Amino acid sequence: MRLRVRRRAAALLLLAVVLALPQGCASRWRAAQERASSPLPRGTLPEALAAQPIAVLPFVNATGQPLRMPQGLLTEASRAVGRTVAEPSTTVPDRLQERAGVELERRGFRVVPLEQVRAAVPHALEPPLAGAGAAASAGLDGPVLVGTLRRFTVTESGLLLVRLELALVDAKRQEILWTGIAKRPVPIQSALTWQEILLDAGGPIFAEAFGSP
Repeated sequence: MRLRVRRRAAALLLLAVVLALPQGCASRWRAAQERASSPLPRGTLPEALAAQPIAVLPFVNATGQPLRMPQGLLTEASRAVGRTVAEPSTTVPDRLQERAGVELERRGFRVVPLEQVRAAVPHALEPPLAGAGAAASAGLDGPVLVGTLRRFTVTESGLLLVRLELALVDAKRQEILWTGIAKRPVPIQSALTWQEILLDAGGPIFAEAFGSP
């Protein structure tokens, strides 16, 4: 039931954004919603971890750039569906953290609600095991997904150069269970904003990292 409520809220937020966008951009958001709802194979992710919900911890920004998201459109959309806006400086790693949870669910894994994770571990910690330790101390002692974004650069030819390193860690035992990486350039179809870039590139980034289409 909780998962259904979260998906309904996400759909309402997406609808509010679509209504505020020009027609071409709105079509892109609708297409992204359709892609994000389709199931995918688990790839290289350990099947045994499907038995426990995974907590997706805040991703580390190691790019040397702030990568801050413009707040106007998403802020108004959030308010339109009655959601409190408490993140004055949301970043690309924040959105990748959110997308990681969606992509895990598409592959049949349960995830800990993002609000619960951010309340327990509000900021990214380095190295990854430090984040896992903080999660365990806060009561999230199951598997956690940690990530480090080392590159996120758009070229003039319409490619996103990205390097995202991921690891699944047993928070309680401080043991790395799986690692994955996304490092291939991603075509972004002349996207102009960080939101559009993430819409175009989010799926391919996690497909490569998780080892599935």
